[in-house]
Amino acid sequence: MRGKPLLRGMDRRLGVPLLAIGSVFRRRRALPAAFARIGLLKTGAVGDMVLLSALAADLRRSFPEAELIMFSGQDNSGAAALMSDLNRHVPLPLANPLKAVQILRRHELEVLLDFGAWPRIDALLSAASGARCTVGFRTKGEHRHFCYDIAVPHSRELHELDNYRRLASILGLRTEAQPRLQSQAVLQEGVVPADPYVVLHLFAGGYRSRLREWDEECWRTLARELSGRGYAIVLTGTPGEAPRAAAFERSLVPFSGKIVDLAGQLSLAEALDVCSRSDCVVSVNTGLMHLAAAAGAPTIALNGPTAEHRWGPVGPKTVSVNSRLPGCGFLNLGGEYEDQREDCMKGISVEDVLEAFDRLVGRPPGEGSTRAVPVLPDS
Repeated sequence: MRGKPLLRGMDRRLGVPLLAIGSVFRRRRALPAAFARIGLLKTGAVGDMVLLSALAADLRRSFPEAELIMFSGQDNSGAAALMSDLNRHVPLPLANPLKAVQILRRHELEVLLDFGAWPRIDALLSAASGARCTVGFRTKGEHRHFCYDIAVPHSRELHELDNYRRLASILGLRTEAQPRLQSQAVLQEGVVPADPYVVLHLFAGGYRSRLREWDEECWRTLARELSGRGYAIVLTGTPGEAPRAAAFERSLVPFSGKIVDLAGQLSLAEALDVCSRSDCVVSVNTGLMHLAAAAGAPTIALNGPTAEHRWGPVGPKTVSVNSRLPGCGFLNLGGEYEDQREDCMKGISVEDVLEAFDRLVGRPPGEGSTRAVPVLPDS
């Protein structure tokens, strides 16, 4: 929905008055004394779902006997399927809200945690879910909190994972886990290079995504530089991005190194595996970046309009390269482009990325090592 202005507008114009009217007839309820079934709701964004894997781990540790159920949309259900701490995940048919409500009510939840920060459709589903208690965000300017039993302030000063932790802590649990995903995918032999390789993810998704993408000439220069250091190059992307990835590969000719284009060919589980085997993932700020970080892969995130403190990668080996241009890093919920500069990605140089690579990965594979030696960035 974030990338579709029409749906965003409908969500606001219809959702806000419906929630305001519903609040008039709604009596606030307290948390139940025990939780047999805990629902988590996040209907969009792969990256957000990856971050929520940390909360699934916290909830599993604190409520080992409870049934944890993740309700997702169709586009982020693949990430939910990689969470080993859930009892189940249930994709909701958002195009049919009545059916989605029926599915929610069928689960007879003690509590439903809505992790959406701005969509009104999530708040409406929560209100109609039949859960004994609903918890969601009060986000400034979004007017979506009226029907929750407990509304938790959402802060633009916190990383989104810390906002999620703040919301879940209402249940009295200690929130400290890091995002983690588990892939059962078995890649066929030869899908990824046997040699050390670096994953390049050039494309962003969502609203005005091109403004979060780096110049292709910079990517070409980076690919050639890394190839010269002995790394093979692996390209990733969604099926919709596959033609652009193929065009980028053609633009590299002549190219002396090895390049493998996997854009549009991988499930999310397979992409997780590809990232986890890599020596490094270099990505614009998008879902694949969060996936790579959660896989434990050395991950370099390129931030132009995205704010590192809000949406930077979370994992054991990550570095953010931020635009050097003033006025960048302005995105909070993902749609605040109006009256902002549109050239933020031009403030990231190839030299900046290579410096981050050297800090994170270490010596090239050709210098006495068959795999890169991880070096954590300075804290």
